[in-house]
Amino acid sequence: MYNVSNLICYEFPLTKTMRLFLRFEQLMAQFDTCAQEKSHSGTLGALTTLSDIYQLTMHIDLKAEILREADRMIIHAPASADDAMQKKLAKTRTECAEIIKKVNGPLGQHLKNHYLFNLIRQRLSMPGGINPFDLPVSHFWLNQPHKERQQLLVRWIMPYFQINKAISKLLANTRLLATEDTSVATQGYFQKNLDAGNQFQILQILVDGKLHSYPEISSGRQRITLRFFDLIDPAERSNQSQQDVPFKIRYCV
Repeated sequence: MYNVSNLICYEFPLTKTMRLFLRFEQLMAQFDTCAQEKSHSGTLGALTTLSDIYQLTMHIDLKAEILREADRMIIHAPASADDAMQKKLAKTRTECAEIIKKVNGPLGQHLKNHYLFNLIRQRLSMPGGINPFDLPVSHFWLNQPHKERQQLLVRWIMPYFQINKAISKLLANTRLLATEDTSVATQGYFQKNLDAGNQFQILQILVDGKLHSYPEISSGRQRITLRFFDLIDPAERSNQSQQDVPFKIRYCV
């Protein structure tokens, strides 16, 4: 039924905290990819992503969110978690606290009054806003050696890099503490009631990429509904699949 090498994993956060963590994780991976590019476009891509990271976290106490989630995982660990897993969760809580201590003050404060970063950030919302005639200072900086640009990017991202280490540990544990079922969406539709009081944080839907179907989910604490759509022509709106779609679902806590 499944070709493991072709499985596409769709992750759906079920809580506000997980939605924040997954967005942060994605942006950090995107920044890393762009920052390694030596071209001007790569550096500009890294700056654009850094601006998104700053915007995502500027009104949230992410350090407190991390500690709350680490505590929740210990308190609400599933019955299937053995002693080794319990010790791992406790160790993660300690490691997260140590990581957070290394980040002084509110996250992002080092960028709040940074002249160049904010000058560039203000122009990012404008199509083509970063150009030599409107922003010559950015053009000058982008023409500096890659090593110099890289060093500044590292200084800018470092507090977020530390925070990402903690979030990565929490997400790894959440993905590890999961139960898996094999199901079929009849004519592209699947619905399931969840046990009251469940502690599910993320749903992972694994679908064979060769099926050309992708899931959309609506979920509350008590019920999940999946609808699979067939992407035939990217220029046209997708229709709900009329075929039965096999998939795997993982309930991550």
